[in-house]
Amino acid sequence: MNTSDLDILEAVLRLMIRPAHRFGGSRNTHRPFSVNMEHLLAFSHTFGTNDKGYNYAEMLSDEWAPGPEMQGFNFQFYREAISTPNKSHRSHLPYTTPAKRAAPVVPSPTPGKKLKTRDPKTPTKPPRELAEGRVVIRSLNMIPGQSPFSATMALIDEYKPPQKIFLRLYHAVRSEAYLSDKTLRIKLLKIKIYACTLLAYTLTEDEFNSRHAIYEPDLIDDLAELVQPAVDIDHSLATAVYSAFDAMSYHRGKLHSLLSATCVSAGHGALFFRFRNAIGSIMDGDGMFQISPKRNLQTDLAS
Repeated sequence: MNTSDLDILEAVLRLMIRPAHRFGGSRNTHRPFSVNMEHLLAFSHTFGTNDKGYNYAEMLSDEWAPGPEMQGFNFQFYREAISTPNKSHRSHLPYTTPAKRAAPVVPSPTPGKKLKTRDPKTPTKPPRELAEGRVVIRSLNMIPGQSPFSATMALIDEYKPPQKIFLRLYHAVRSEAYLSDKTLRIKLLKIKIYACTLLAYTLTEDEFNSRHAIYEPDLIDDLAELVQPAVDIDHSLATAVYSAFDAMSYHRGKLHSLLSATCVSAGHGALFFRFRNAIGSIMDGDGMFQISPKRNLQTDLAS
């Protein structure tokens, strides 16, 4: 998941859904399926701030452009006081007998020149300390043609964040940089949905609510809007939404909201409409669904 290639990241997250559904859906205390939660949380928070007014269905359009409220970079992290470690403090290391060293060879001074020696009374330079507290990065300042990786390295050199949030910072930078590109924007949206699916499978309902749902309470409604009949959505993105619905259906507190948002109780709901279209495509043999010419689907369904 540390890759900078969105295609590889999307494929990895998609491949992880099946084992997460198999092992994480059991809801046992022992979880045989383990994954880096911090990485998934970073991916799941893409386009997740409600104050910017993201509309996933509108983001699929070619004419969509980020509004003024969506522009502007805002990244926050907490930094603890860090100083350059003093090499003389080695109490945490095991004691070893130092090996005998040969006497150092002192070069003979050149006539007319003096050897420079450090005065023992000269104070050494104190270690550089970074201020502790909340740090907010409010400007990205990307140069035209600059890659998100280069922009992230510039921010790291300037603000010195802890190493554990490097990936979260990089994903925030590339999400901001790719917002105006439809193809990359849809890839980021699928990565977000896959990450939410994995979180819902592997976390309990309380953990999912405290670590993700509290920051995006309208996630189910936003995803349900993507599969409405009026929305032109491709098969891969629709499949990602269905996987997210299945994962969140394991949470009892979200089951009612999920059924209401998708109108499952009504025969004309969005999911039934999509499924009928998928079955029609299979029977017609067009679109994303192709059947083997050796089999007759109508005969199989009738039998």
